[in-house]
Amino acid sequence: MPKLVRGLPILAILALLLCAPQAMAKERILSYISLIRVQPDASLLVTETIQVKAEGRFIKRGIYRTFPTIYESRTGRVKVGFKIRSVMKNGQQEPYHTKNEANGI
Repeated sequence: MPKLVRGLPILAILALLLCAPQAMAKERILSYISLIRVQPDASLLVTETIQVKAEGRFIKRGIYRTFPTIYESRTGRVKVGFKIRSVMKNGQQEPYHTKNEANGI
């Protein structure tokens, strides 16, 4: 049997051992605090503080939030404004993106 073929099982086992810690890594939310302040103009200022335990080297997907901005009322459809002031991780600005949903962002 050629040397390359004999070495394949060893390479496969080595690859599994190297990947195992990441496969076992868990991400979970440790605490979630939502502070909502009603402003004098009736707008809301919402601050969310989320503490996450990430055992892997990278958080792959981040946290998704859905904010409804379109409501149906007795008088018809109501659309409210929405503005993100900042998204931070460990006190540093973090890139983010938004997309429109059926009833919000």
